[in-house]
Amino acid sequence: MYMKKIVSVFCFLLMAVMMQAEITFSVGKIEIKPGDEKTISVVLTNDVDARSAAIDITLPTGLSFVGENGSVEFSDRVSGMMMKSAKIQTSGALRVGLALGETIAAGTGEVFTFKIKADQDASSGVVKMVFSGMSITNTSNEKVTVPDAEFEIKISGSTDPELSTPNIVSTPVKDGIYNLSGQKLDGIRKGIIIIDGKRRKILLLE
Repeated sequence: MYMKKIVSVFCFLLMAVMMQAEITFSVGKIEIKPGDEKTISVVLTNDVDARSAAIDITLPTGLSFVGENGSVEFSDRVSGMMMKSAKIQTSGALRVGLALGETIAAGTGEVFTFKIKADQDASSGVVKMVFSGMSITNTSNEKVTVPDAEFEIKISGSTDPELSTPNIVSTPVKDGIYNLSGQKLDGIRKGIIIIDGKRRKILLLE
């Protein structure tokens, strides 16, 4: 009787350990400038073979997916999967799925990449991208879900083509010169000003 209890406890602990399989989707450090595009690599860590995998990716305000369905490209690690899908949902989230065919062998590695773009007027700062609906199905057809996760994206700098290089104004001004507050100026000054309705960064004067 005592031996049976020990065996039962051992089996329970073994099952608990098996249920705590390590399954994570992750990305590296992400930094982007307004107007720029960025390719993001999604890494799957799974300590059990996976027959399928799924994930939803939601971007914060100021960022958007590039191209149709996020320009998703699948890596060699999942080349044996027969069904690979990527679709932007009505919610705006990018849903990526893998199923059928060969399993995704246990280990760590890139499974796919996707592209994002920062709006031209995106505010500088740190925003958060959300991974949700994450799961895999193991070779015993058991679905293992993964808690939602957030990843930081740093938006910094400016790529405004009118402000990236100094402008030297030598042509006649037709519609007036204004500062950023809309006040009319009596001449060209150094700094950011409005000339003929366009923003100019004046560093040198002719």
